[in-house]
Amino acid sequence: MIPVDYAKIGEGYGLKTYTCRTVGELEEALEDAKKQDNACLFDLKVLPKTMTDGYDSWWNVGQASTSINPDVREVWEEVKKERKDARAY
Repeated sequence: MIPVDYAKIGEGYGLKTYTCRTVGELEEALEDAKKQDNACLFDLKVLPKTMTDGYDSWWNVGQASTSINPDVREVWEEVKKERKDARAY
């Protein structure tokens, strides 16, 4: 594993960053993030391979908007919906 300080990288891009090692730190960070006017980055320190399916989050990543593949078109429609519902910064 390569130790990457994502919080420092985020700071370099002008983000408000939080490094959280406990649930309490995460709860405090989430409350503070609600008060911010710019984008925030949460650097969550977890044990490797302890993530589980079904954590119900959404990542705004690039997705093809045109394709002959119906699965890709379906994903694009979902991305458009999620982007519309996402908090504006």
